[in-house]
Amino acid sequence: MRALPDAATLPVGSLGQDETALWGMLLSDIEGQRVARPRDPSSADGPGSPSRQFAALYRDQGSAAPATAGDPDRPEYYIGPRKLAVWPEGQRIKHVGSGINATRFEDCEQYHSILIERILKEEAVLRRTSPPNVRCLGGQKIRRATIEGWHCSAFELLNARAKSFFQQVLGCGQAVADAWWVNVYRQWESIGPHSHRRATAGVLYCIDPGDEDPFCEMSGKFAFIDPRLDVCCQIEAGHMTTPYYPEVKAGTMLIFPGRLVHHVAA
Repeated sequence: MRALPDAATLPVGSLGQDETALWGMLLSDIEGQRVARPRDPSSADGPGSPSRQFAALYRDQGSAAPATAGDPDRPEYYIGPRKLAVWPEGQRIKHVGSGINATRFEDCEQYHSILIERILKEEAVLRRTSPPNVRCLGGQKIRRATIEGWHCSAFELLNARAKSFFQQVLGCGQAVADAWWVNVYRQWESIGPHSHRRATAGVLYCIDPGDEDPFCEMSGKFAFIDPRLDVCCQIEAGHMTTPYYPEVKAGTMLIFPGRLVHHVAA
C-alpha cells in the first residue's frame, strides 16, 4: 500500500493516490417527511417490502428517461462558458434491481475539475483544523452548509441532477433534500454499515473512484450488505454472505431505498 499523501500538498485539480471522492444526498418527496414503512419481511423482494414498493414506482425501465429537470425553472446550468442540461437528451437510467437504479453522466469531465479543486482546498483546511478522529466514519466529510457557501454552479448542477433522478425513478412531482455532503476517503479510511431512516432514497454520485488497490480489489468501493437483498444472499435466503458492489465510475449516480444497508470498504 502507498503512504497516505498529505492533503495540504496535493495539487489542486487532481485527486491524490488512494483517494476516493463521493457525493451523497438524502431525498424525500415531502418537506420534513419522516418516512413510515411497514416492518420488513425476511426478503427485500418479498410482497409488500419497502424495496418492492420503491422498485414498483420505477418508470420506463432501461430506456431513455424523459428530459425533466430537478428545478423546472432552471433546466440548464452554465459551467464557465459551457451550458449543460440538468438531464441531457437521451440520458438513460439502468434498473439494477430491488429499487437500485443507476445512470452515468458522460459530460462529467466538463465540471469535475471544478468540483475537485473546491473539494481539495476545503479538505486540506479541515484535515489541518478538525481531522477525523477515527478512520471508519467516512473519511473527511464536507457538509452541506460549507458547500452551499461556495455558490458553485457545478454543485448546483449536481443537486439538480440528483433531484431530477429521484423524480423520474419515483414518478413524483417534487424532491426535497434532507441532507447532502461530500466524503473524501484516503488510504485506510472507510465508513461502516449504515442506512438512512429519514429519507425515502439515498443518492450517491462518484466524483473520483480513487486508485485500484493491487492487494484488495474492494478497497474504497461502495457496497450493499443487506440480508433483504437477494444478490447479497447467494448461499441462503435471508443470510447476508456476499456484498454487492455496483459498478461505480466517475460520473456514475446511484439511487436506492434509504433503508438499504451499505458501506464503503477500507
